[in-house]
Amino acid sequence: MGLLNRIKMLWQAAVGSSYSWPALDITLPGERYLHLVGSIHMGTRDMSPPPARLLKKIRQADA
Repeated sequence: MGLLNRIKMLWQAAVGSSYSWPALDITLPGERYLHLVGSIHMGTRDMSPPPARLLKKIRQADA
């Protein structure tokens, strides 16, 4: 993992993400990207349906 990617990850961890859900974006060698979404075991009614931005990321996933 390159220095800039590490700095980016540290910055995101420190200031939080721009998502309205718990998530972390990770870039791996070979142009591989992960969008890790936290597990929600309890929630409120406004968590369903998932946000449009999250649904778009899910539709774009290739795995």
